[in-house]
Amino acid sequence: MDEETYQLTSTSSSSMRVNDRVIQETGMTRKILRATVVENPKNPLAGFKVALVHQRKKTSDQWEDAAAINLSALKAGEGVRLDLNSEATLKLFTELQSLQAISSEYGVQFGQKIIEVQKIDSAQADKVRKLISDQYPSEMLQLLDEKHPELISKLAAIKIQQERKGTLKEFQASLKQEFPESYWQKFFETNPWIFGYGLRYQFLKPAIEGQPHYGAKNIQGTGGQEGDFLQTTEAAVRFTVLVEIKKPQTPLLKDEYRNGSWRVSDEIVGGVSQLQNNCRTWDVSGSRQEENLEHLKNTYTVEPKAILVVGNSNELDSHAKRTSFELFRRNLHNPDLLTFDELYERAKFIVENNEIPD
Repeated sequence: MDEETYQLTSTSSSSMRVNDRVIQETGMTRKILRATVVENPKNPLAGFKVALVHQRKKTSDQWEDAAAINLSALKAGEGVRLDLNSEATLKLFTELQSLQAISSEYGVQFGQKIIEVQKIDSAQADKVRKLISDQYPSEMLQLLDEKHPELISKLAAIKIQQERKGTLKEFQASLKQEFPESYWQKFFETNPWIFGYGLRYQFLKPAIEGQPHYGAKNIQGTGGQEGDFLQTTEAAVRFTVLVEIKKPQTPLLKDEYRNGSWRVSDEIVGGVSQLQNNCRTWDVSGSRQEENLEHLKNTYTVEPKAILVVGNSNELDSHAKRTSFELFRRNLHNPDLLTFDELYERAKFIVENNEIPD
């Protein structure tokens, strides 16, 4: 099976641009499919629109769209024709199928989305369709589970691994974009496995959905102190962990205080102070309220641990900067500081070391 990558970027609240798909290419010209995924409440099945574009290669080896033709200026008997050979026609057909599947499965989302699509040949597709049409899918899965349980496990593992590979590419691409904190909060909420293998060898999982309120009537109330995530360590006895998400572009350092010593940024000082205050509030107030005790049953709070995800370590471009930041981080009791690129490397390690069993 071949694998193709689709990169979608939001252009409005109701549309996402898809990276150009090459349909046919020669040395100096090519034809591309330019697609946009759209929200269409009147007809949800019509979830994307396309344009066929002819491009020429410039002397700099970059592709540019050919000049548009004003169709209204054509005279009687004149027309415009765009020919595709048989292979390009097949390519166009398969791309339209993929776009239909993508728009139906994912719809329009904010930010950037990387999707891996598996391409199978027509013979394989016919076999799958026949297998599904000959039996009810639930009966087929039940039979497979009884006769070959390892196959079901392998198929599930393959699907999870494939989705995580796509998420990893999206993570890498998003690091280069200026997305707001809300995008990253949603990204990590949608992909909890990135935090799943916890710091200091603890497994972390979300304790509640959405942003918790540490000092309100309860963690799902209004008012009080609000945070990004309330998580728990996963074991026989669980303990709460508070997580705060900033942005990859948030500065780590401010300026050189004295020779070789750099001050951490105001954003980090503020984030650390905010998390420490939230931890204290949750410890003495929020975690002890009856409503919260019921919601977080079997979860305990003892000087809760906190994690601040902020900035990018590529900013630390000198020995003095690296030393100043690392000394500050290592001597900080709570919270733990993680940069976005460090969290990306953690996710990359999980994906690359999660082998699919034979």
